Amino acid sequence: MSTEMENVNGTKANGKAHRKASIVAAQYSPNKWTKFMHTYVHKPVQQRILSVSRHAAVHPQKYVVCTIVLSLAIVVLGLFTNFTVEDRESELYPPFGARSLQHEDWIQDESGFPKESRGMTLSVHSDGNDVLGQEGSARVFEVINAIRSLEGYNPLCSKSKLGRVDYETGEPTCPISAITQFWNHSIDFYQSTVSSDDDAISAMSEEFYPDGEPVDTKNIIGRAERDKTTNLLTLGQSYLVNFFLPADTDDIEDEAEVFEQDVIDMILEKRKEWKQEDGNPFRVELFTDRSFGDEFDRAIETDLTLVPLVFIIMSVFCVLVFSRKDSVRSRGMLGFGAVISVLLSLFTAYGIMFIIGVPLTSFTQILPFIMFGIGIDDVFVIIGEYERLGHIVDPVDRISETMESVGISITITTLTSILAFASGCASSIPVVYWICLYAFLTVFFIYLYAITFFVSLTVLDERRLQGNRRGCLVCFVAKNNDEDNPDEEEDGNDHVVNPTTELPLAERFMRWYSKKLMNKGVKIFVLVSFTALFAGLAYSASQMEVYFNFTDVLPGDSYVTDLVDANAAYSEQTSVNPYIYFRDVDQSDESIQIQMQQYVDQLVTDVDVIDVGPTFFWLNDFQDFINTTEGMGDLTFLKQLDAFLEDPIYNVLYVNDIVRNDETGEILDSRCQVQMPGILWDEIQTQLDALLQQRSVSKEQEVNQDGGDWSFFTFNNNYFLWDFYAVVVDELILSTVLGVVMVTVIALILMPHISGFLFVGPFIAVLYIDLLGVLQLAGISIGPVSYIGLVMSIGLMVDYVVHIVLRYFESTVPDREGKVIDTLASMGSSVFVGGLSTLLGVIPLALSSTDIFITVFVTFSGLVVLGMSHGLILLPVVLSIVGPAAETMPQEEGRADEEDDGDDEKLDKDDLVDGDN
Repeated sequence: MSTEMENVNGTKANGKAHRKASIVAAQYSPNKWTKFMHTYVHKPVQQRILSVSRHAAVHPQKYVVCTIVLSLAIVVLGLFTNFTVEDRESELYPPFGARSLQHEDWIQDESGFPKESRGMTLSVHSDGNDVLGQEGSARVFEVINAIRSLEGYNPLCSKSKLGRVDYETGEPTCPISAITQFWNHSIDFYQSTVSSDDDAISAMSEEFYPDGEPVDTKNIIGRAERDKTTNLLTLGQSYLVNFFLPADTDDIEDEAEVFEQDVIDMILEKRKEWKQEDGNPFRVELFTDRSFGDEFDRAIETDLTLVPLVFIIMSVFCVLVFSRKDSVRSRGMLGFGAVISVLLSLFTAYGIMFIIGVPLTSFTQILPFIMFGIGIDDVFVIIGEYERLGHIVDPVDRISETMESVGISITITTLTSILAFASGCASSIPVVYWICLYAFLTVFFIYLYAITFFVSLTVLDERRLQGNRRGCLVCFVAKNNDEDNPDEEEDGNDHVVNPTTELPLAERFMRWYSKKLMNKGVKIFVLVSFTALFAGLAYSASQMEVYFNFTDVLPGDSYVTDLVDANAAYSEQTSVNPYIYFRDVDQSDESIQIQMQQYVDQLVTDVDVIDVGPTFFWLNDFQDFINTTEGMGDLTFLKQLDAFLEDPIYNVLYVNDIVRNDETGEILDSRCQVQMPGILWDEIQTQLDALLQQRSVSKEQEVNQDGGDWSFFTFNNNYFLWDFYAVVVDELILSTVLGVVMVTVIALILMPHISGFLFVGPFIAVLYIDLLGVLQLAGISIGPVSYIGLVMSIGLMVDYVVHIVLRYFESTVPDREGKVIDTLASMGSSVFVGGLSTLLGVIPLALSSTDIFITVFVTFSGLVVLGMSHGLILLPVVLSIVGPAAETMPQEEGRADEEDDGDDEKLDKDDLVDGDN
């Protein structure tokens, strides 16, 4: 029997929906487009929405239980299957298939070069003051000896295969690049030879170390200057120290990681000691191979604590919005259920992403804050309409009428958000592609759970209300004569109703506000003000630049940032020292050797940030060795090479830069290293020019003309981020155009009048430009974080426009101003409260310790303010002037509607004005 009644009621609801949609469409010129879209798009979509939501309303307990169980099961399954966290620059920023990725794969997996050692970099400085002298050099010894005295140093470094031996023991050890090499890293030798500043400076001014190895001063002394006559050092702003730890096997690398942690703990403690020492002007900074990952994880752990905060804030906000003084009619627990609905959506979407192996990144953790904010918007729209239909007793019918009124509206905003995120999935940048995958799936489940899970909660809450049970203490039945409910009376169905319930504060405000906004003088002021605002923000947007610093993803107090800042300020060591690689050619051939030399020379000539050639290039030293060593001219190339590498100095310098065939001895691959001292981290164009210029030189080489993999090329890990810079502007433009076009097309298809897209598209474009201008004023440039925020913003700003435009078209009031007042009075409050919830959702990001979350906070708080102002101020004014006015409905259809829905009231302009009294 219940099933039959459900089918009957469902048929009746669908029939009403069809008639109402027909009436709305009939208000405007019923052209072929409108008729076609109503028949083949609007009607089927609305019927499907009604069918799903009504089924959830009929079986609320099943939907609630199944949704909770399914969501928890999916996220747990995801965590225990393919869940991964990705923080490597090579995986996050370079576009899929970028040349830098291809070269990295070859270097790591195919070339014969030894695995890169694990580096530890330290900087000893005096905040820009001259560090040359006895005290400064003694501080460097203090730091180095503190590291060498750690328990794990000798066991680890004894496994090094980099060709360095301890001067005292003769055992293999880790290479150290520092001024201590002038004294063979021996504190006893140093103390016996240095008794003054002049002694220290004289020793550090030498061009060769005691073992004969040439000195590259800029690698050990930052901002060094020399006297042109004596060649003595006259200035140095920092001492640079580099340890090279072995990492030949996984076990050794694990051992090195443990040792690095000991070094980090010790140096951080020494930093504190030095700061507390009276009269000590020196500071020490540190970076190890594990430092970025450790600090990145610390940032995630710190910022994850903000997620419970946003959950609490949104829960309190929703409970307050849904609450009433009347203890029975208060729906505070339903408000909490709305937040749970978003939480379950996140569980489901993230769980699915985990299962299919989409990695979690520092950018992905932004989503919960945004989704908690925007996910509540649909709920406010649903519950706002549900409350306005309080004259309908049966909750299932009331849900049907509610979804009939707002179903298309929330569907449009959901589709536009999904398609906007889908446009982001067209990006070739992995970090953008992944977060858009998470985002569009989350938005889908927020919508699905809103029309099922939340609808089920609403029906259960309505049954609680009809049972006269209190809002929070649902087990307790309130007395009918309760002082909290003085206006309540019982109806014939033995449940309590309150026909004099006061409208919510937001709705009362919007009714008053809408009348004031329609004042002619106010309209002129609005149009002039927003025109000036757009002009100013458009100019600001035109000034935006591309910029990103990898330290933005780290905590603000990270010691890594201190090292990066110190190196940038007090040394030329930019960490951009690319290798020049030679492969797949006969390097014994003199013509090939000439091409190799010409390639290096052309890089120096054509790449602005490369001032000089490599300090050490095996080919140059090899040719000098052949020309200056007696008897070399009569030997074969391989014999000459053997003799060259047998020399102790050359062996140390080049044994790891030449890969030979184990059987024939032929050179398979070789490399040399060049420095880019002209790189400035705050000038993105300089970095981008460096990438493009060196690739242009590589592309011109004769050996690279066959169209395959380049035989001559340069590579550095910084190229990953530079590849991002090379495509980010074009990709942002593409994502923006795709997003705006998709949003406009959806508006064209689903709006009940063909003119709808003429309002949606332009307003989205204006909002987007305004948002760019706001970001520029806030000092935010185009980078991975702002790029992601801008892509996401297209889908989110639609909410502030579509709900208003669609309700305008659905209004039965004939004149423009009346339709605007009707729209703001009914939908304006939901849009306002929804915008406020989004703003509350991102407020905790302002407490973040990383620039990533601060950027997101500025982006989305700016989006909310702009969206609400344009959607609730400018758009209503524009609609009141140029919005399509409704034509008079045929009398027969009006009567038919009144017969079917006798309790429905017609709302004209005068009614709205009187409704405030």
